[in-house]
Amino acid sequence: MRSSIPLKATLAALSCLVFLAALGCSGENAPDSSAPSSGQAGQASQADQAAPAETAASDNTITFAVSTDLGDFNPHLYNATQYAQDFLYEGLVYQTNGKVEPCLAESWEISEDGLEIVFHLRKGAKFSDGSAFDAHNVKKNFDAIMSHPEDYNWMGLVNSMDRYEVVNDDTFKVIFKEPYYAALQEFSSVRPFRMLGDAGFMEDGSTAGGIKAPIGTGLWKLDKHVDGEYSVFSKNPHYWGQAPKLDGFTARVIPKGETAVTSLKVGEIDLIYDLFESELMTISNYEIFENDENYRTFISGPMFTRIMTVNTTRAPLNDLNVRKAIALALDREAMVQNVFHKTEPVATGFMWEGIPYCDVGLKPIPYDQAQAKALLDQAGWTIKEGQSVRSKDGKPFEIGLYYDSINVIHRAFAQIIQAQLNEVGIKVNLTGEESAAYVNRGVAGDFDLTFSLSWGEPYDPHSTLNSLATHSGTTDFTGVAGLPNYDELAQQIKDVLHVTSHEKRQEMYKEILTTIHEGYGLIALSYKTNRAAAKKNVENVEFHFSYDMPLGHTVKR
Repeated sequence: MRSSIPLKATLAALSCLVFLAALGCSGENAPDSSAPSSGQAGQASQADQAAPAETAASDNTITFAVSTDLGDFNPHLYNATQYAQDFLYEGLVYQTNGKVEPCLAESWEISEDGLEIVFHLRKGAKFSDGSAFDAHNVKKNFDAIMSHPEDYNWMGLVNSMDRYEVVNDDTFKVIFKEPYYAALQEFSSVRPFRMLGDAGFMEDGSTAGGIKAPIGTGLWKLDKHVDGEYSVFSKNPHYWGQAPKLDGFTARVIPKGETAVTSLKVGEIDLIYDLFESELMTISNYEIFENDENYRTFISGPMFTRIMTVNTTRAPLNDLNVRKAIALALDREAMVQNVFHKTEPVATGFMWEGIPYCDVGLKPIPYDQAQAKALLDQAGWTIKEGQSVRSKDGKPFEIGLYYDSINVIHRAFAQIIQAQLNEVGIKVNLTGEESAAYVNRGVAGDFDLTFSLSWGEPYDPHSTLNSLATHSGTTDFTGVAGLPNYDELAQQIKDVLHVTSHEKRQEMYKEILTTIHEGYGLIALSYKTNRAAAKKNVENVEFHFSYDMPLGHTVKR
């Protein structure tokens, strides 16, 4: 998801790269999940040995390109792409556009003190193998997840839960140690609280080491998976809600953007959708199809915030004047226009204003080279006659910016930032690294400047901010850890998660987001959008979750 997500989650996300999602909960767009590549999970996917075209029994199917294999279809771990997990599995609730909706729970009650949630489960819901969904299955899933809670310590939900119990076949209760206002939002996340059918568990009831088969209640079921090549899905015949318009689809692995563009043009695939900005959906590739009447293009609203993380714990970046000078020296309007050509808006702050609690009246950071230079002078970093790089006490102002070498947006931003900071006398050395090394460096805080993303719905603002306060192995932690008021900020973030008053939460979030904004350790660049391109006969390509592409309303004419 982003380099700010905990190490296990981030490494898995980067190894998987693409995310899409399917229609589901409340008969609208619901999440699913699943993706086997080896072991028991992989064996289950071999039930249908037909080739992709043969597996899709009707013409009412589509094929889309993905940049990497979908991974392991375990709903409880980070070894799969989120969109694949979202295709197959559902949770108790679902969130879209800031609103929590019913899913496998038709309704719920939260106690007045916020310490209990009672879920009334959907009667008649079934898994893709025809088995019944009930409260005993929910407990089985919770038991598997909570057997290793350390893997989910970034979730305030996991840390706040005390216990859970089956009330009866159709009712499940969760009891908390303390109120946790974002519980429903985190129960709606793509992982780990998605429900696997009983037959999918290992003999000991665990999922930590793999699953027997990817059995979910979601809109789709997995028919076949060939590691590194393709995955074939068809509609779940036992789905409890509105059936999808398509009969099925194939996700085909095409790593190269040039190949994907050609494949779409010659009709080998119907759709390109790439959330992780590999070569598949560069802005130039998007514009190829945007300007061709034979194709349709689709673009979402803001999903995440793109961030340049400044290491506040390392000199000279531990100086507020230096960080503010760097922020003022960046012409973000020109940068975003240069890279995205109006397909993304410039960011105002760490969180997009459309996210609950995040419209707090922050003022955008202006572009002001003169003030940037004055602040650097004030900090003692001056330019000697005949020099182009500032220095202090005989040491040149030279810093490193690290980026993911396969991320074309990272590369473009890095080059522009290097040039713009050079104009105020700061030398920036660029280093592109392989994804895993890049993530490890960010988690370790071994950088001067780097990039990251907020986590998107349903994780913003609570989960993203919680990661800044818990030392949970995120890149962005380094962007606030060196602030002189960090301890106070971290305590505010922890406290707001347990406040039951909406008004009080809003007040506290304003203080939190203002502190981050004025600390200049997390410099917002743009609000990321998701983009897709398709053949003219493919309609209703939608965007809901941050890392999903609902296919339930997608139509092939």
